[in-house]
Amino acid sequence: MKPFSSRITHLYHSGFSIETLHHFLVFDYVEPTGGMPTKPIAGSLDLNQLARRDNVYFFITHHHQDHFMPQLFDYQESNPAVQIIAGDGVPLPARENCHLMKPYEKLQINEVSVEAFGSTDAGVSFYVQTDHLSFFHSGDLNWWHWESFSPQQQLQEEKDFKEEIHRLQGKRIDVAFVPVDPRLGTAYHWAGTCFIETIKPSLFIPMHFANDFSVTRRFATQVADTESRVIVLNHRGQQIEYTKN
Repeated sequence: MKPFSSRITHLYHSGFSIETLHHFLVFDYVEPTGGMPTKPIAGSLDLNQLARRDNVYFFITHHHQDHFMPQLFDYQESNPAVQIIAGDGVPLPARENCHLMKPYEKLQINEVSVEAFGSTDAGVSFYVQTDHLSFFHSGDLNWWHWESFSPQQQLQEEKDFKEEIHRLQGKRIDVAFVPVDPRLGTAYHWAGTCFIETIKPSLFIPMHFANDFSVTRRFATQVADTESRVIVLNHRGQQIEYTKN
């Protein structure tokens, strides 16, 4: 791995791994079945390989089952040096390398700097810096414009999302992971579009769509004129290379 570069792998839904020059970061990793596969498949993590890795960091934004599975703690048992950083409310074991964070708290672990931001649902979102790169993972920070909501609820969701995004203004974000949830109908792209227009990340990676990969192509078309590079995801295990200019 070269300096100022990273290899990003789409795991599933909102789950991604990021390999940088000296670190291996994992965000919101879950398996669609809820349990670990009996043998490694595309988009799954290999316990044996992680046991031999240095500088592994797991990030769990919140406790919802599409963002967190307790089996993650098995990775730490096989490699006690693994660090787990989670949003408040995740049932972490009482171990030295497990860290709970509330919104707007900061944490420094060796060469990894972590800042928690808020969510418009449960838990936190994460801004992470390491190896001269910066990453933002939204978790469930999204513009939740549900058609079933009252007009007042819809306006509050918009207000809450935009207020949180504006807290990020002024921060350099190389890679952003933000929901493009197809269940929101025509509003699926509002959060991503707002994020790109407001924050202008170098690389934007859509997430929170389960197996509906087609929504990532629709989103890329929706924001075709943006300065941010927008990724179209096609399958689990897809890799994206990012090098900072």
